[in-house]
Amino acid sequence: MIERENTVIRNRCIALAGIFQAVRLVQQTGRAEKRDAIATTASINSIFNTDPEAVADVYGSPDALRIGLEVLKNQLDNS
Repeated sequence: MIERENTVIRNRCIALAGIFQAVRLVQQTGRAEKRDAIATTASINSIFNTDPEAVADVYGSPDALRIGLEVLKNQLDNS
């Protein structure tokens, strides 16, 4: 039971990090700032990954969500 709950929480964190990453990339685009190529590619590819085996498969490697995870961490640290 605990393992399943941990998986659910992990999946939600990954999904939330993906949202935060997309928002950050949109902000960078709007401000004409340089965007991280790995994060941009992962976020764009996630749109087309409609039937992943697992939530983590949507973005590929954890490094692909680095920006989203950093933004999520900063938001939680500042709350």
